Amino acid sequence: VRILNMCRHVCDCLLSRSLEGGVERRHRNSGVRSWAEEEKVLRYEGEGGEDDYSILYGMNYFNTVEAVEHARGQGNYGVKDGRLLNLKEHVDPSLWVLEPVLGDGVGGLEVWDERDEKWVLCDGVRSSLNDLLLPGEAAMVAFVGKGFAKTYSRMYPDAKEIKPTLHRVVAPREDEVGKERRSVIFEQKYGEYM
Repeated sequence: VRILNMCRHVCDCLLSRSLEGGVERRHRNSGVRSWAEEEKVLRYEGEGGEDDYSILYGMNYFNTVEAVEHARGQGNYGVKDGRLLNLKEHVDPSLWVLEPVLGDGVGGLEVWDERDEKWVLCDGVRSSLNDLLLPGEAAMVAFVGKGFAKTYSRMYPDAKEIKPTLHRVVAPREDEVGKERRSVIFEQKYGEYM
């Protein structure tokens, strides 16, 4: 519950700041600081009926030698840009999405850089973000989802378009085969914006 509340708080701050005060309130459990303050409420109907459909879930990419060899033996199945994919490129339907970046973990999360027209690795020891972390530290990557892009365009029709973040998860490189990749993902979904 603590991780859910922390993620909700981070996303509420992102939503409030990115919409320039368009969302001033925080939802219940956003930013709680102790177990004593926490309410064991995972679904919240806020003031004015805006439902919180946010979700926190985990993904485990096994990356076993057998699974990777089987996928490679399937020809072009699951291969893009010469990389074997664990999860194909997509954008999320949410407002904001948070995913932790563990500097010493198995990499695989890539986001599309439109300016340079290339995929950028966001986690693992080969990530450029890893250079910014001290040993034992972690960070989070925030993605813009379809819900936020749509809301922003509606609120600011004359502003430059914001596109949802295109991302994917690639299979491990040769020296990482056999190591599992685990991640926790939070997707912010408030009914009034979806």
